Amino acid sequence: MKNHGFGKLVTFLNQLEQEKISYTLAHHRDKTIMVNVSVAGERWEVEFFEDG
Repeated sequence: MKNHGFGKLVTFLNQLEQEKISYTLAHHRDKTIMVNVSVAGERWEVEFFEDG
């Protein structure tokens, strides 16, 4: 089975960087990476799972 989780994460991070939106990465659960994003008046937590 193909694993697309990493590709989706990298694409998302590239989009944030193109828009000059800062972010941090965190790892709280097995097989996931969380992207914490803060924009004016909002806070996003986006999790990417190993299996896509």
